[in-house]
Amino acid sequence: MATLFTATAPSHHRFVSSSQHPKQNLPSQPLSVAFTENPAPKAVALQQQQMMTDWVASPVTRRSGIGAGIAWAGFLAFGAVSEQMKSRLDVFHEDTNTRDLEKQEEIVLPNGIRYYDLQVGSGASPSSGYLVVFDVMGKVVYQFIFFVITALFKIDQVTDFAGSTNFVILAVLTLVLKATWHFRQIVLTLLVVVWGLRLGIFLLMRILQWGEDRRFDEMREKLMKLIVFWTFQAVWVWTVSLPLTVVNASDGGGSLKPADVIGWTMWVFGFLIEAAADQQKLSFKNSPENRGKWCDVGVWKYSRHPNYFGEILLWWGIFVAASPALEGAEYLVIFGPVFLTLLLLFVSGIPLLEASADKKHGNLGAYRFYKKTTSPLILLPRGIYGNLPGWCKAVFLFELPFYSRNLPEEVAV
Repeated sequence: MATLFTATAPSHHRFVSSSQHPKQNLPSQPLSVAFTENPAPKAVALQQQQMMTDWVASPVTRRSGIGAGIAWAGFLAFGAVSEQMKSRLDVFHEDTNTRDLEKQEEIVLPNGIRYYDLQVGSGASPSSGYLVVFDVMGKVVYQFIFFVITALFKIDQVTDFAGSTNFVILAVLTLVLKATWHFRQIVLTLLVVVWGLRLGIFLLMRILQWGEDRRFDEMREKLMKLIVFWTFQAVWVWTVSLPLTVVNASDGGGSLKPADVIGWTMWVFGFLIEAAADQQKLSFKNSPENRGKWCDVGVWKYSRHPNYFGEILLWWGIFVAASPALEGAEYLVIFGPVFLTLLLLFVSGIPLLEASADKKHGNLGAYRFYKKTTSPLILLPRGIYGNLPGWCKAVFLFELPFYSRNLPEEVAV
């Protein structure tokens, strides 16, 4: 739809980079922008109507297609990983069941009679295959309990808390039930527990402060939408935690490898970035003078979604640190971090937040400047990102075109 862009700035005004204007990154005065609709010819109007009804171009269809593709790939990955775990189980089954078996001990009684005492330990630990199945069932049951609470009492406070703590509970249970206690299993379990508790407590305290989650405004009275949401959350938890589940179901994978250190380092940086971003944005929104503004303080100066960048980075770190314990088809657990990355880039993360921000602030010149000079995901200084060509931003830095589909079009006067 054609729009008209007018601004109070003089016609020769242009935005400058931080290197050209070192004392300020944003215009000191927000530009007031007025948008007026021009009557479109009948042919153009019909073309626009066709585009709006085109199922290929529909955002809902695109998200549904991506979601269906991701779900199908997840089932394939689950089948391949389960088969690989079964193969490893068949090879080591006998040794696993008798790992506590001791040598026969010869005992001589006072009357000279000899016999052999066969001492057996506590028995085998649960098999790898059983732990994978247990992990799936545990996540489904845990999410179902909180779904019932949400549906009966019409509350939002437990939703994100249930998702985060589900990681924690299943990580600990798979570690304890297998009882191999390899250092790689212990460290990765600890990392997931720390992440899950931090995020779960943060989200719970935030929703208790806000009172309700606007994401569920259309779901509270519609049972089917709630069922779909909670089912998808169970799939999310199971898929993302696949690397840890397989490691905890294995023998641990041998001695310390460089991949362990690299993965742990990625996790530390990702965790710190996500935690800092969450706290900085919460403090920004709690300040009355920032009401109605977009957050551009702290790490938010370098990324429009630094919390998502931190979460993606730390889960890729978990996979890298888990890789020394993987064999054959078990490497398909890479689908866990891939699933998370695709989810945040294309479905429920960045696209929704970008659309919401564009609708709220898209008529402000300062916001448009912020969006043009701030990376959507990876942390980069504005002076660097703002001067990069558009193709470089799109290909390497995830500045995808549909992130701006709700941004009002600028038309020169």
